[in-house]
Amino acid sequence: MHISSRVISESLADSIPDTLSFTLPKTYQSSIPEDMNGFLTALLPVAMFAGEDIHVEGSVSTTLLYNLREYQKTLHFWRPQWFSIVAVTYDSLAPSDIVQRPQGIMSSFSGGADSMYTFLSHLPEYEENPDFQMTHTLFIESFDTPIIDHPTQRNKVVAYGALMEKLDIAFVPCATNAKDFYYFNNGYAMAMTYPAMLIGVAQLIGKKIGTFHYSADNTHDFPMISTISHTLVPLLSTDALRADVFGASVTKMEKLERIVLWPESYEHLTVCWEKPDGLHNCGECVKCCHTTAGLDMLGALEKYTTFPPTVNRQKIRSRLQNPEFFYFSKTWAEFARAYGRKDYVFDFTYVLWRNRILHFFIFPISHFFTKLIRTPFVISKKLKEYSPWYARFIYLIKKT
Repeated sequence: MHISSRVISESLADSIPDTLSFTLPKTYQSSIPEDMNGFLTALLPVAMFAGEDIHVEGSVSTTLLYNLREYQKTLHFWRPQWFSIVAVTYDSLAPSDIVQRPQGIMSSFSGGADSMYTFLSHLPEYEENPDFQMTHTLFIESFDTPIIDHPTQRNKVVAYGALMEKLDIAFVPCATNAKDFYYFNNGYAMAMTYPAMLIGVAQLIGKKIGTFHYSADNTHDFPMISTISHTLVPLLSTDALRADVFGASVTKMEKLERIVLWPESYEHLTVCWEKPDGLHNCGECVKCCHTTAGLDMLGALEKYTTFPPTVNRQKIRSRLQNPEFFYFSKTWAEFARAYGRKDYVFDFTYVLWRNRILHFFIFPISHFFTKLIRTPFVISKKLKEYSPWYARFIYLIKKT
């Protein structure tokens, strides 16, 4: 089932597609609401980055409109140079006559540690209250990696679909071109805004889903660039859908401690970011390095068919890391210290100090000398533009 909307932009015509589209299983056709909430939610960060007002040709939830005021103010507060506050107008308001939210409870499921922890925590054996037990999982194809690899996505859909069927959980695979609209993806901006796309998809089946659990990437004490979604996600709730954040008070190692006790994870845990290959993790990218080290600390790495049998410690130590993400190396060094693994304490401390030296010493000095060397050539170029005598002199020098 294909759902789409025209998107007309005054300033981004050459940068974004002219249609935002979603593909969902046909079985959810009757669950599609008549409003435009999902489209508005998915594209609001794009409009804010472009500084372009939005008009929705259709109806919008009153609750969502109210929440989006604070959503915009929060995003603008943290990055005013990126995100402007824009006006949102609409043709009509969606009827808010819902007496009770739909009973469906959904979270996204990418196979990674965060989403697997959220999913596992809401299975009946771990969540005794039936009102909070998971009923649906959402998988958005090619959303969990910057590299589109169709065989990998097909393998994941088949494997995760079979797992959900075994556990009697409804599996909702989805495809969308929403990421193509995020022309500003500079890593940091995307980290702050990508949950809007996830929740936008959940809003598309608002007649079936009443709660959407967003799996927190990090704990609340991480730098704001990594945790602003914890504040923003609840502000994307509508009359019918309550969006919340789960797992932000649990560390990565605490999540892995629980996951390794679930045998189904041994063939399904996939975190690879840079080299998609079905349900196999490369063991070299940053997510793979951190997760394999964590599984090794827990003595569980050999159980996982989706990971290499050993940790690539050289890849950990040689990682280039921007200052905004030094916190990750600090955190994993603390994990290693808590588990008495001096080898990993050394690795993560080494990569931290190596990058500190690079960013605060080597790179600035290199930039200074590069600029110093280029300065005479820049001055000479300007003099040639403004002094015919100097230009003739340089010509004679080169000629001889």
